[in-house]
Amino acid sequence: MVHLKNVHVFKIYCASSLFSENLALEGEVRQSTIYQTFGAHFAIEGPANNDWNDGCSSTAAGRRTAWWGLLLPKLVYMTNIKLYYRGDKPDRMNDFRLYLSNTSVHASYKFRCYTDQGIAGYPDVTQDINCNRLTKNVYFFNRRTSGEGAFVEICYIEIYGCWKGTWGLNCTNACPANCIDHHCYPGNGSCIWGCESRNCLYDKCDPNAGVCIDGCKHGFVGQNCNNGYCE
Repeated sequence: MVHLKNVHVFKIYCASSLFSENLALEGEVRQSTIYQTFGAHFAIEGPANNDWNDGCSSTAAGRRTAWWGLLLPKLVYMTNIKLYYRGDKPDRMNDFRLYLSNTSVHASYKFRCYTDQGIAGYPDVTQDINCNRLTKNVYFFNRRTSGEGAFVEICYIEIYGCWKGTWGLNCTNACPANCIDHHCYPGNGSCIWGCESRNCLYDKCDPNAGVCIDGCKHGFVGQNCNNGYCE
C-alpha cells in the first residue's frame, strides 16, 4: 500500500465556510483503537478525498464498537460536519452515528446528531451533515455484533461552527452583549436563548437582535444597555 503521509509532520489543508470556521483544526483528536500507524490525526490532515492510499484514520479490527472523536477546549455552536469516508469500504460505515457530547462518547446525555438508517444500500462516503447544536466534543461512532467487527475509517473531516459568543465571517463578530449567556447563531448573530431585558425600558428586549426596543432604563447606556453611568 502506498502511504503518502508522514506520521511526524502534520500537513494541514485548511477549509473555509462563510459563517463559521473549521474547528477540526482547533482541538484534540482521538480514536478508540489504532490500526497499525493510522492514527486519529490523519482525518484532519487532508487531502479532502476518499482515497485510502492517501492515508486515512483507522481503528483496529475485531472490536464491537469503534469511534473517532474531536475534543475541543471550550463550547462551540456546531453547524455542520463534512465527512470523507474510506471510498472502497462503504459497507463498514453502515448504521454509523454522529454524537455531540460535552464529555465522552458513552455519556448518557449525549446528543445524536445523525444516524445512518442502513436501508437503501451503503451510505454515501462523502456527506455534509447539519447538526446546529452547542457542544464541546464530536464523535463518529459505529457498532457491530458479528463479522469482522466495527471500524471507523475517516480519510478527511471538516467540523464547522463558531466558538460560543461569536458569529459572522470567520466567527470574528461578538454576539450581542444582551443575548442570554452571550449565545447567538453563527449565521446572523440573533440570540439563541433570547435576550436579557433587565436593563431595558419597560423590560422590552428584541429576542433576535438582543437590543432594547424602547431604549434603556435609567442609569444604563449603550446599544445593549449593559453599560452604567454616573450622574
